[in-house]
Amino acid sequence: MFIQRNERGIIEFARFKANESPDRKMKNDVVFLKSVLKAKEGDEFLLKSEITNDLGVTYRKYQQYFRGIRVDNREYLAHGRNGNIEIINGDFQVINIESVNPAITERQALAKALEYVGAKKYKYGNICKTT
Repeated sequence: MFIQRNERGIIEFARFKANESPDRKMKNDVVFLKSVLKAKEGDEFLLKSEITNDLGVTYRKYQQYFRGIRVDNREYLAHGRNGNIEIINGDFQVINIESVNPAITERQALAKALEYVGAKKYKYGNICKTT
């Protein structure tokens, strides 16, 4: 087995030996990913795509979610053949927050953003606003 970790100690890439573990099955790939990455309650991996090439290698790409909220730029892949996971790689974010409920309203957030930027003219969506 070969494991490469990022600066935070999270697995970015791992290659496994054939038949090394009975738990490393493609049919249990999400459970395996959560176990290997030490995911917490609330961490989810939702399948984005699955491709099997001419050599019989299946690539499954997962988007990370936390308590139902998509975690931007955090995807993880499981590569497998003959029903076994051979390689995993990607970006997993450890999230340490108490609540995913917003502390301010959308209107308050927009007001703070406009105040922070401080421009005289804004364009967003179909609205052009002059302050």
